[in-house]
Amino acid sequence: MPIDDKDELIRLVTNGWRLYYDQRHDRFRAYDPSTKKMIRVSRSLNDIAKQLYQQMREKKRSKDLR
Repeated sequence: MPIDDKDELIRLVTNGWRLYYDQRHDRFRAYDPSTKKMIRVSRSLNDIAKQLYQQMREKKRSKDLR
């Protein structure tokens, strides 16, 4: 059951879930590292997921530079 709601996707990412891009299926997946659970993100949310993914990467890069 994919994530269809933008607010739900944002809530998951702020709660520590990570986004991964699945190039084979051209969609993102949300992953919870603590429970090892992975959920598909609807293709209609690809633009929003891409922005969140880039923000997540920039935040990680800034931590690595410190």
